[in-house]
Amino acid sequence: MTAQFEVYKSPNPKKEDSTVWYHARLVSSGTIRINDLVREINENTSFSPADVRGLLQAFFDTLTYHLRAGESVELEGLGYFSVSVESPQVEDPKEIRTGNVHFKAVNYRCSVALKEKLKTMRIGHSPKEETPVYSAEKRQERILNYLRKKGIVGSSECMDLNGCTRYQALQDLKSLINEQKITRIGRRKASYYTLVQ
Repeated sequence: MTAQFEVYKSPNPKKEDSTVWYHARLVSSGTIRINDLVREINENTSFSPADVRGLLQAFFDTLTYHLRAGESVELEGLGYFSVSVESPQVEDPKEIRTGNVHFKAVNYRCSVALKEKLKTMRIGHSPKEETPVYSAEKRQERILNYLRKKGIVGSSECMDLNGCTRYQALQDLKSLINEQKITRIGRRKASYYTLVQ
C-alpha cells in the first residue's frame, strides 16, 4: 500500500514575500473506524468480532479512567497519552481555584518505535495531475454538500475536499458559521462542524 501526496501552494496571508512557495501534503485515503478495525483484527486473529469490540471498549474505558485520575499512560510501541488543563490568566495565583481550572485537551506523543516504522512508509505522487482551483463560494458550497451527505466535517477534510490550504479551509468554515449555516463543536484542533438544525 502506498500513501499519496499532492503539491499545494503555501499560504502567505501577510503578503510579506512575493516568492511563491509550494509544499507536499498527504492526501487522505479515508477514515478507519471501529467497525473497520474490528473486521481486520477478526480476519487476522482467532478473536471473534464480539471479543475484539469488547477489548477495544475495555481499553477505551481503562485509558479514560487513568487520564481522568490525572495519570499519564504510556503504551510501549504506540505512544504517550496525557491530559492538559486550562485556566484564566491572573496576576494573583490565589485567584486560580478548582472552579476555574478545566480540561483542555488530550495530548499524544508518538513513540520512537512507531516513528521508526513510519519512516519506511511508501509515499507516491497522487495520479491526479491537476488540483482544481475553486472560488471561496464554490468551496463553501462543496462543504455544505459534504455535510448533507456525511453529517460532520473537520478542517483537514475540507482541505482534502477542496484542495486548499488550512488557512483557506478555516476561513471557509468561519464564513459558514457567520452565515449561521453550520455550527462548531469542540475547541481548537479537536473542533468539528455540523449543519445548523
